[in-house]
Amino acid sequence: MDKYSDTGAGGRSKLLLFGLLGIAAVAVAVLAVRYVLDQSTPENRARAVFEKLGGTRYHLKLDGDSDGADLAAIATTLHTRLLDLGIEHARVELADGRIVASIPADYEPLDSRLLTRPGQLHFHIAHPDFQAHASGEPAIVPGAQLFPYRDDPHQQLLTWAEPEIQGRELDLAYATMESGRWQLVLKLKAEGARRFYELSREHEIRTGSGLPLAIILDGEILSAPVFNEPIAGGTAVISGDFTELEARSIASSMMTPIPVPLTILSMEELPPAD
Repeated sequence: MDKYSDTGAGGRSKLLLFGLLGIAAVAVAVLAVRYVLDQSTPENRARAVFEKLGGTRYHLKLDGDSDGADLAAIATTLHTRLLDLGIEHARVELADGRIVASIPADYEPLDSRLLTRPGQLHFHIAHPDFQAHASGEPAIVPGAQLFPYRDDPHQQLLTWAEPEIQGRELDLAYATMESGRWQLVLKLKAEGARRFYELSREHEIRTGSGLPLAIILDGEILSAPVFNEPIAGGTAVISGDFTELEARSIASSMMTPIPVPLTILSMEELPPAD
């Protein structure tokens, strides 16, 4: 008999032990591969970060007339807005006919209007009788509409209801700081820039009508400047009492509009994993 053979109980125990160790090693390897694969997509990485850090989960629904609205497309747009703000591990997904946005705790607080505002931008020329309605008294003026100011809703401006320039003519919007204050810079596409120049020439304060041009986002006036001179190039600068987060959120919303507003149904504060 070969002196190295071992067919007794001790040998079988060793073989069983080695077999179990081999199975365990394979299982560990499989789990390791699965972990690597699970972390390989942005969605899975975002899920892992949120579970680790905790954060806020927003449950949203479409507001108003939402017939025909594409929930998946809106969710994708909201995710783009969050990425624009540098929230790399945000998640936006659909659940039970609702949109759920998960914001990890390493980026809070969030301006929740980023998740709810449509981002619909319009430029309206003031009505010639705008000063008579500056107090915001109800007015019925054919072809005109009253809009409130963002920073003072009690003050309103009467404008022509039909916009002169629409948001689809926006080429770029971004936030920047000038003289210690945050402001918005809007750059228009070729057709919008041409119309902007025509308006500035027609309504220039010295030789034209001097009527303000209201820059309106979601029904609120961000700014209503008068033209001191014709402006070529299609660039508008909006100065206001913006925080950095507000300015960047507004700019992102302008660049990524959605067809209808959203309403926050509920918010959950989730703790980090133990």
